[in-house]
Amino acid sequence: MRRGLLCLCGLIVTSYAIRASAVDLDFDFNSGLAPDFEAFDHGATSSGNTGPIGIWNIDSDGPNLRISKPADDGSIFGNDFIVGGARSLFYVAGDFSVTVDFNLHDFPSAPINRLNEAVLALINDDLPGDAKSFSILRFRNGPTNEIETFAIPDDGGGPVIAGDSSTLTEGQFRITRVGDIISGYYADAGSNSFTELGSIPWLTDPLQIQLTAVQGKQLAGISRSQTSIDVSFDNLHIEADEILRPNIGAIGDLYVSSFYTDRVMQFDGQAGSFVANFVDGIANLDPRGLLFTPDGNLLVASPETDSIYEFNGTTGDYIRVFASHADLFEANLMTFGPDGDLYVSNVPSGSPGPGHRIMRFDGVTGNYLGIFATTDLWNPQAMAFLPNGDLIVANSLYDNILRFDDSGSLLGEFVPATSGGLDGPAGMAIGQNGNLFVTSGIDSILEFDGNTGEFVRVFASGEGLSKPRGIVFGPNGNLFVTNDNTDAVTQFDGATGTFIDAFAVGSGLDHPYDLVFKPAAVPEHIVGDYNRNGIVDAADYTIWRDQFGTLVEEGTGPDGNNNGFVDSFDRLIWRESFGRTNIDGGAASVPEPASYLLICSGILVSLLGSYLLPSFTPGATAGLPSSAKWVHAFHPYDFTK
Repeated sequence: MRRGLLCLCGLIVTSYAIRASAVDLDFDFNSGLAPDFEAFDHGATSSGNTGPIGIWNIDSDGPNLRISKPADDGSIFGNDFIVGGARSLFYVAGDFSVTVDFNLHDFPSAPINRLNEAVLALINDDLPGDAKSFSILRFRNGPTNEIETFAIPDDGGGPVIAGDSSTLTEGQFRITRVGDIISGYYADAGSNSFTELGSIPWLTDPLQIQLTAVQGKQLAGISRSQTSIDVSFDNLHIEADEILRPNIGAIGDLYVSSFYTDRVMQFDGQAGSFVANFVDGIANLDPRGLLFTPDGNLLVASPETDSIYEFNGTTGDYIRVFASHADLFEANLMTFGPDGDLYVSNVPSGSPGPGHRIMRFDGVTGNYLGIFATTDLWNPQAMAFLPNGDLIVANSLYDNILRFDDSGSLLGEFVPATSGGLDGPAGMAIGQNGNLFVTSGIDSILEFDGNTGEFVRVFASGEGLSKPRGIVFGPNGNLFVTNDNTDAVTQFDGATGTFIDAFAVGSGLDHPYDLVFKPAAVPEHIVGDYNRNGIVDAADYTIWRDQFGTLVEEGTGPDGNNNGFVDSFDRLIWRESFGRTNIDGGAASVPEPASYLLICSGILVSLLGSYLLPSFTPGATAGLPSSAKWVHAFHPYDFTK
C-alpha cells in the first residue's frame, strides 16, 4: 500500500507561498498508522508525566488514523490532561503548509470546564526553553463548542491567539508558516475556503507534525468518568520547502531485512525504536542477507532477483547491482572472507545438488570469481570464518555445520548432524568467548565450542524465540535474534542467554530475516596498526588472528572498523594497510594502491563523514539536538515507500 506521495513541483496557493521546489506529501492512513509516524499515549508532558498509560485506543487498521478512549475513573493522571495520538518521524522545515481532515465521531460536552480536544500541532521538543508547539484545535468547553489556535511561546506561557465558536463535527485543520509568521486555519469538510483564526511571529525551526486527541482533568470526580472521546484524522497533506529526518543511516543502529515488505528497516541501536525504512522502493527485493562493506555501504541479498544490491550506507540510496551472475540463484546470506572477497550462500528450492552452493565475488568490485563450494550442501544458510581461514556453513536441511578449507574443499562436519538437538540451523554468530551460537528449530539457540565444534549447551530456548533466523551480537554484548513467526527482533543476555525483551517490533516489520549493527567510526590511530607501534606489519596480523571472533571494547585491539567485534573486516583492513608507517606519531599518509583508496579511505570518509555537518542552509537546524545527523529527505528518502 502506498504510504505517501513524493513529487517536486510548483505549488499554486492563494493564501500562502511556498517555493517552487517544495516537497509535496500525502498520507491517507488507509492501513492505519503509516510507518513514517509513531504512536504515543501519555499524560500531558507539561507536568512531566510520561506514558504509555494504556487507556487510549489508536487504530492501526485504517481507513484513517482513529484515536479514542472510553470514560475512565480518573485514577490515571486525574490531575492532568492526557494525550493519545501520532507524531511524524520527519520534520518540516522552511515555509510549509500542513492540512488534515478531522472527524469528531464521539465528542460529548464536558460536565465541567474544558475537556475533549482534537488537535493538529507543529511541535519540537528539542528546543531550549518552552518554545515548543503551535496548535489548532476543536474542543468542548463545558457545553460550548469552540475552535482556536494556541501557541506555547518562549516565556513559558500559553496564550490563546484567537478562537471562534464552531459546531463543526467534520472539517479541516491547516497550519502554515511563511518566513517567521505561523498561522492557523479551519474549513468545512471538502471546502477550499479556509477561515484564518490567527497568526504570530514564531519559530523558524524544523517541526514535527502531531495529530492527537486530548482529555482534560478529572474535575470534581466526574469529568472524565462521564465522558468518552472518539476522533479521527485523514488525508494529511504537506507542502514544505524541505523535509528533514534525523539519524538516517546512523552508526550503531540496527538494520533488519523485512522480507515480506521489500524493506530494510532501521531501528535505534540502544532503544529499539523505529527510525526509518532505510531501504525501500525496490520492486521484488525480498531482502535476506545484510552486510556493511568496509567503506560503509550496505549490501542486500535479493533471492527474487538473484542479485546483490549496494545502497549508500548513510542515506539508503540505491547505488548499483553489486554482484550478479547466471550461477547466482536465490542469493541468501553473505560474509566477507579473510581474503576480502564476498561469499554468498545459494538456496534454490528442491533436492540437494550443485545449485546449493557458496558463491564468491570480489569484495570491492563485485566481479564474479566462481563457485567456492558445493559438496554436501543442502539449503546453506549463515557462514563464518574460523581463525585459520576455514569456512563453516550452517547446512540447514542436513541439520549440521560443514567445514571447508580456503580452496573450497570439504573437510567434514564441524558440528555433526543433530548434535545437541541441532535442527535446521540458519543463523550463526561468534560470541565474546569465541564459541559458536546457532539458531535451531522453532525456539532454540545452541552454543558450540568455537575450536572443536563440540556441543556446549542450550544457550536460550522458549520465551522470545519463535522460528529464529538471523542472530548477531550487539555493541552491548547481548545477542539479537530475528523471529519469523512473531515479526520481532528479540534480545538475550550475551553471557547467560536470559531473555531480555522484544527489542524491535512493529512499524511494518514483516518476516524479519537478517540483521546487522552498523559499524562505528574508525579510530584515529593508523588503520590496521593493532599493536600501536606506528607500523602495520606481520605482528598486527598475529594479534588479529589470535583474537579473531572475540568481542572487544570499540576501538581497541585488532578492531579496525571499531564495531566492537574482531572479524574478517579487520583482517581486510590490515591487509590493505600493510606497510603503512607513522614515524612522528601523527596520521600516516595514505599510500597509492587503488584497493587501499577504495577501502580504507572509504572507511574514513564514509563512516566519519556521518558526523560532519550536512550542507543545507545555515540555521535550518537551529534548536535541534546536537547529536542528530540530518539529511535532506526529499533527495535520499522517498516517501512513496
